[in-house]
This record gives sequence, C-alpha cells and structure tokens, in this order.
Amino acid sequence: MEHPPYRSLSLMHPRRRVVEKQFGLKFKRVAHDPQGQIGGCYWTVNRFVEKHGGEMVLGWQILEWPELCIEALHHAVWRDPSGNLIDLTEKYPTDMRLKTTFSEDASHEISLARPVFVESKHHVLLNCAPVNELIQLNRRRLDFTRSFVSKLIDKGAVWSPEAGLQGPPQLFRDHQAEVQEFERYKDLVSRAFLACAAIDGSKRVPSRRRTLTSKPN
Repeated sequence: MEHPPYRSLSLMHPRRRVVEKQFGLKFKRVAHDPQGQIGGCYWTVNRFVEKHGGEMVLGWQILEWPELCIEALHHAVWRDPSGNLIDLTEKYPTDMRLKTTFSEDASHEISLARPVFVESKHHVLLNCAPVNELIQLNRRRLDFTRSFVSKLIDKGAVWSPEAGLQGPPQLFRDHQAEVQEFERYKDLVSRAFLACAAIDGSKRVPSRRRTLTSKPN
C-alpha cells in the first residue's frame, strides 16, 4: 500500500483553529533535517541525543490529506543543545513543505524497547463513507496489532527498529489465526485507502478540466 498523499498542514489553513481546539493542541512550525526513515522517529531522535546531547520532545506531527482529512500523528523531534526543535524524520514523498507542523505533548509515555502504538487524532474535511471507514479501520488495526505484538514479545519474540519482530517459526505457527487477521486488516486498510485515493482523484480531475475548457475573460 502506498503512503497517503500527506503534506504538512499549513498554519494558514482555514480550519487550523477549529482543529487545534478539537485536538487540544497548539501547532507550530519546526525545522526539518531528515536523518531517519518514516516510522523510526523515536529511535532516530534517541540516537541524536546520545551523540549530540539535547533531548527528545514528544508530540504530534500535523498532516493533511488535502480536502479529505487532517491527522495528528504521534511523533518525536529533537531539541538540540541550543534549544531549537528539529524534525529528523523523512517526510512523505508528497510533502514538499520545508518545515514540519508540530505540537508538543508529553502525555503519552513510550518505550524504545518496543514498537510504539499511539492512536492518531483525525479531523474530517470530507464527511463520506470511505474517509470514515479508513479512519475506523486504522484504529481497529492499531488496537489489534498492539495486542498481538505485545503477546508475541511476552512469549519470547524479539523486536528491534532495524529488524522488526522476530522469533522462532513455531511461535508464529502457534498464532496463525492472529497472523491471518493481521494480514486481513492490511488488506482492508489498503482497499479503504484506494477508495479514498479515488475520491481524491475525482475531486482533482474535474477542476483541471474546468480550467482547460473555460473561456478567456
């Protein structure tokens, strides 16, 4: 499944204040200097803290799927020894903005010894079945994956940010039903994503056609 066509939310977005109130957050822009891959923000920041000092700052990366939804994705940035906040994680390929929209929030504790599962916050821009279904499926998949991974680790599986979850083949065979359910969720989310992408595409194509066929003033 491809990544959603996310971009950093503009602080000039007309829904910014409404979303800040809904999420209980205050948005700001922070510098971006990519040093690690998407999904590895906590461990990338931890590596920089160990090497260069400063501290990890937890919070939310504020992203927009244009015209469909705004998402607050749990995230970590680096506060360097001079006090500057810097996002060290790669952006989504569709995010061309030079800075990252971020909000500090230390209310969620994390462990670097396990994968981090924190539910995203969403503000729907286009209230329709595919968008709502994608959000709900992602929530259910997160809950299931959190429980399943924790069970496997408790039974001897080993996890690392580099290698992912590893363990004896028999351990995974003993939990084949859960493995299949995990794959089912991946497929359902992929289908919901494609449905949203189709809506996104249908909203954009007509606007281009209107531009091409419009008469000059």
